[in-house]
Amino acid sequence: MVHIEKKDDKSAQSASSNTVTVIASSCPASSVISTHVLLPTAIVYVMDSKGYSQSCRALLDSGSEVSFVSSSCVKRLGIPIEEADLQIHGVSAAPVGSSNGKVQLQVSSRIYEYATPIEAYILPRVTKPLPTTPVPGSSLNYIKGLRLADPFYFRPEDIDLLIGADVFSNILRATPVIVGPPGFPNAIDTEFGWVISGRYHANVPTNISSLHVHCELESILRSFWEIESAPSTASPVLSVEEQLCEQHYVQTHQRLSNGRYMLRLPFKLNTPVLGSSRDLAIRRLQAVERRLTSQPAMYNMYIDCMREYIRLGHMEKLPPNEVHSPSNAFYFPHHCVMKASSTTTKLRVVFDGSAKTSNGISLNETQMIGPKVHSDLLPILLRFRMWLLSILADAKMMYRQFLIHPEDRVYQRVVWRESPTSPIEDYALLTVTYGNVSAVHHANRTVQQLALDEKVKFPLASEVILRDAYVDDILSGADSLEDGLTLQKQLLQMFSSAKIELRKWTSNNANFLSHLPQELREVQVPFPLDVDQTVKSLGLQYSPATDSFTFSVVPPPNRKVSTKRTLLSDISKIFDPFGWLSPVTIKTKILFQTLWSRELSWDKPLPEDVMTTWTKYHQQLHSIDSIRIPRHAIL
Repeated sequence: MVHIEKKDDKSAQSASSNTVTVIASSCPASSVISTHVLLPTAIVYVMDSKGYSQSCRALLDSGSEVSFVSSSCVKRLGIPIEEADLQIHGVSAAPVGSSNGKVQLQVSSRIYEYATPIEAYILPRVTKPLPTTPVPGSSLNYIKGLRLADPFYFRPEDIDLLIGADVFSNILRATPVIVGPPGFPNAIDTEFGWVISGRYHANVPTNISSLHVHCELESILRSFWEIESAPSTASPVLSVEEQLCEQHYVQTHQRLSNGRYMLRLPFKLNTPVLGSSRDLAIRRLQAVERRLTSQPAMYNMYIDCMREYIRLGHMEKLPPNEVHSPSNAFYFPHHCVMKASSTTTKLRVVFDGSAKTSNGISLNETQMIGPKVHSDLLPILLRFRMWLLSILADAKMMYRQFLIHPEDRVYQRVVWRESPTSPIEDYALLTVTYGNVSAVHHANRTVQQLALDEKVKFPLASEVILRDAYVDDILSGADSLEDGLTLQKQLLQMFSSAKIELRKWTSNNANFLSHLPQELREVQVPFPLDVDQTVKSLGLQYSPATDSFTFSVVPPPNRKVSTKRTLLSDISKIFDPFGWLSPVTIKTKILFQTLWSRELSWDKPLPEDVMTTWTKYHQQLHSIDSIRIPRHAIL
């Protein structure tokens, strides 16, 4: 089985527009002699570089979220290769290989009028020839006369292509499954023809294969190196798509009579070309239900979160006559993520705009990606140190304060029910949705638009938002209590004019906070400054009580075996934007450089001397807890 884990990130949806390197895992494991299991295979047509169709043998894997193709098949097709760094691991993190590329395939059926695009990652070999041993296909009388996807399903042959669940769920036809007699496989009708799958009583040895996909390390590592780079002072050069997206926003955003903003989704085409997606959303909901049934506390939080969507008017139930119209309506699959450190929302529902529809295209693929509009974090933090009075605040549910135009809500549907025994109901999400690739730009750009629209009425607040806002956080200040209170009043009134609540106010001045209701003040002290909200092993915090910066140290997870990969992951979870800990963190970089010079593989256990050095280093790291660095820098 393959699944993809995505980091919860304020700035991206994840589901979002940022490029993710996938780390895949595959592990063949020998087993004892047992009942043989036939896996579904199909002969499909794949278009080559010259536009001709070539026959390829595919394995249909409903447990894999991504697809794979053999390097020999790619060479035969002559199609262009895109870079993609894949580290391959098996069960229990056993290393089994790697891949460095992916391709875009156009796959079609040799039996029906069906074609679909597939993104496939390249492996030297997808799997061993399947079936692993020959089986007597002539004994399956109940499948005679069927148009088989693979007429030689019973004969071990090479596999060119593994087609994952993003396509598998869309190729099943409405014909009922033909259930074989006890001890014999079933026949399943697909767009590629009938596939044979299931147990087959034959006294032959079997192989069990498993795949796991994890995609967090690269983004963590990139952040680790980029945090030390000074941001460029040059104006960014926008791509053509970013320019078009900005033009679309300017031309289509509206401000309603009550002050709220209404936005249009930035589609590349006027009408997005999407297939059906409701069936996949239902299956994903059922999978969430099965998982959460054994976790009642989390299940109740999930239910409460969805109830809140309805209560706040962020989601509304569809009338029955609209459920199946239009045909290209998009349904978000959804799941939950937990953040134990949050003082407000421990559980958040995340919507998957990257889920493929029946034609192989996702909602996120149909939209333009807008430019980054907020300031870089380091200049904001540097300015934050200049003020005598510190001011921090957070926009409550910022994404969900901006409405989506009614005509675009057909692309923001979900299925939901509070119990597996209740009927499934259809809803439309009415606001900017976390998980939609356009959400990040929509939210940040609209906060800027608010500042521009209210510049005359609230000049001080407008300046602060355009300069010191980072996603939904404000890190600013003032040189006197009077100026601070003026800024506080303007910020509250300006955001209130757009029906947005500013909360989690924090300051080094108690008199400043006393002018705010208690429920708007931040209860968590110190205030974490790692605004991307990832879990850090060493994170920068601001303590308003002492008006100083501190560091929090989180021990790495207990591991029986540490490798170069796990060490890099732990080292990269350091948030030190000012470089104050460079005399300490330089040791980790030297340690990693040592590993690199020894040419160790990514998943080989660390040498004893390196492990001793790393363990000692991390034990001493806890002394950093006592470091206090004054926030206010006197120039």
